[in-house]
Amino acid sequence: NVSGCETVQPQEILVTTIDTIRYSSLLELMIANNIQPLYVGPTGTGKSVYINHVLMNKLDKERFNVIQMGFSAQTTANQTQDIIDLKLDKRKKGVFGPPFGKKAVVFVDDLNMPTKEKYGAQPPLELLRQFLDHSGW
Repeated sequence: NVSGCETVQPQEILVTTIDTIRYSSLLELMIANNIQPLYVGPTGTGKSVYINHVLMNKLDKERFNVIQMGFSAQTTANQTQDIIDLKLDKRKKGVFGPPFGKKAVVFVDDLNMPTKEKYGAQPPLELLRQFLDHSGW
């Protein structure tokens, strides 16, 4: 047994390969240049592990406010907005933002999970699209 390994969960292990270096470096560059990435691929290929590794270990915590959330079939637009708003500072009535001097980075895991409504839309995704298009609600 290696000392300290008994506390590591299997899903937290990141084996360094050319792909992990590539995806992590690209994510760091995109975040630094205000580009919103979307990682897609088959289930179980490590997308969330790469992203979490960068967000928790590579980003400067003095410059970035990381907000993580996971979608499920039951996720609503109200829950989505509440989760994000709770992790931002209230600047004035109805205006929220990261602490001054920081940028917010929002990571949404399982983006495709919210249930479609009657007309085929997924309200939590529509809310995120609005957030990106208008830089807020």
